[in-house]
Amino acid sequence: MNIFYEICSKLTAYKEIKKCLLGGYTPCCVTGVSHIHKAQLSMTLSTLSSCLVICDDEASCTRMAEDINSMAQDRIACVFPAKDLNFAYMEGISREYEHKRLEALSLILQGKCRVLCASMEACLQGTIPRSVLRENSFELKVGGEIQLDELIKRLIASGYTRTDQIEGQAQFSVRGSIVDIFPRSGIPPDKA
Repeated sequence: MNIFYEICSKLTAYKEIKKCLLGGYTPCCVTGVSHIHKAQLSMTLSTLSSCLVICDDEASCTRMAEDINSMAQDRIACVFPAKDLNFAYMEGISREYEHKRLEALSLILQGKCRVLCASMEACLQGTIPRSVLRENSFELKVGGEIQLDELIKRLIASGYTRTDQIEGQAQFSVRGSIVDIFPRSGIPPDKA
């Protein structure tokens, strides 16, 4: 067993929070804990239930997720960034934060993220409903088959943009029967 889980599971405070979670007294709120202890407690509690860790800002969220993943020796925490709000039409708006938010939500949906680190600003911003995300998510597998028209339709429904030449995330292009896809995360699926 991981030493960080083992140590935390013996603490009185952890046992009290565990009793609340298992008794159905949720949500639970923990305050007055240092950063690293919050990371360790969140990591350990995530074995019982998914956790939302609210941090001061995006930098704190990133640090929290890195500390949790480092202690867990696995990628169990991810950052849910705040939206970059633009109130005027602009030609070259970056969609990086939208892609990161969708990636975090997709990881939760797949059960690959047990701890979500977010700022209060990110928590207060609306997001896509779970049912819509699930409906528009799909996986392509090596050796699998899908009709070209169906793939194009599903990519567009999932928020991808069809372009002549791929220049960034969430874009795809079609050249005959070849489809080039730049994933939303920017990381090939086998590396994520």
